[in-house]
Amino acid sequence: MAQRTVLITSFKGGVGKSTVSANLAVALAAMGKKVLAVDCDFKMRCLDLIFGCEDRVLYDLSDYFEGRMPLSKVLLSPETCENITLAPAPYECDGGLTEENWRAFLNEPETKAFDYILFDTPGEAGGQMLRIAPLCDTALVIANPHATSIRAAEKTAMTLQEAGVSDRFLLVNAYENKKGDASPSLLSIIDRTAVRLLGLIPLDRTIPEKQDRGLFPEASGLHASNAGIAFANIAKRLEGRSVPLASGFRGIDRRKYIK
Repeated sequence: MAQRTVLITSFKGGVGKSTVSANLAVALAAMGKKVLAVDCDFKMRCLDLIFGCEDRVLYDLSDYFEGRMPLSKVLLSPETCENITLAPAPYECDGGLTEENWRAFLNEPETKAFDYILFDTPGEAGGQMLRIAPLCDTALVIANPHATSIRAAEKTAMTLQEAGVSDRFLLVNAYENKKGDASPSLLSIIDRTAVRLLGLIPLDRTIPEKQDRGLFPEASGLHASNAGIAFANIAKRLEGRSVPLASGFRGIDRRKYIK
């Protein structure tokens, strides 16, 4: 299979883009794929924290783009995550990058070695996202079941369409459909965003605490969680496999997601 470049995005912050990026990288790596996770939030990087390698970041993407260091010196592999490499964002960078800068990045020998390149973008309209989007095969628009997030997902999808990204998918994150819950249904979210659904990630309140310890929800075994299973399902769908929605979820009636 040819290399896949995947944009993980939303114009709204706080919807879980970095969490999705990291966990999707872990799920793909568990399938034997070599994954490069690129932190594109040049003002609030966090993938190094999620992967537990913040103390090992000596150089970042600003060092590469400004010519101070070759890309090989910037990339690092989290010690606890096999098959994953991280390209850390700088703490502060005035931007100024162009689509051609990112094209040159993708043409580096180091980046050619990966099966997947995941771009984790900041929660803002325009900026890095618009420069990277035309270079990506696929865009994953992240939304959670809140009105502001859904509107942002709709706007994000429209902007991606204008940028020429035809392979656009919706991921609904932190979804919980309890009895009496006033949040919109899954079908309503799909209708309002007008984006094809690739997967949903059930709400898992343990994820933040696990992330603080450099851990990820498990997709198999005794301690498997529905969130971990969801990320594994999404990774399989990216690989072209047909996986039913909520396949493998435990203790959940799949029909409850459609109301």
